[in-house]
Amino acid sequence: MDAPPPPPFMFQPLPRPVQGVIHDYTSSAPSPVTSPTGEPPMFGIVLKDGSVRSAVAVVVDDDGLKYTDPDGRNVQLSLYAVDREKTRNLNRERNLSLWLPVVP
Repeated sequence: MDAPPPPPFMFQPLPRPVQGVIHDYTSSAPSPVTSPTGEPPMFGIVLKDGSVRSAVAVVVDDDGLKYTDPDGRNVQLSLYAVDREKTRNLNRERNLSLWLPVVP
């Protein structure tokens, strides 16, 4: 009685490792200028259609750009809809740093 032949070798590529990135802007970034109401300014997200969205929090991941608007709603956008240069300039004027990756 012979043993059955071993199963054929199958190569399974390893899943892509998760690479988290944390940016700490508290040590060297200038403090944001406050608005006339005393509130810190919000992030500005400029879309390619010229509209501007305000955000109190922004997260960028593989699914796109996610932000929380001033009313507490969570919104998701495609990075392709965002005008990166105008967004960077607007936030620089507000003394805020918002990093957006280059989209292929």
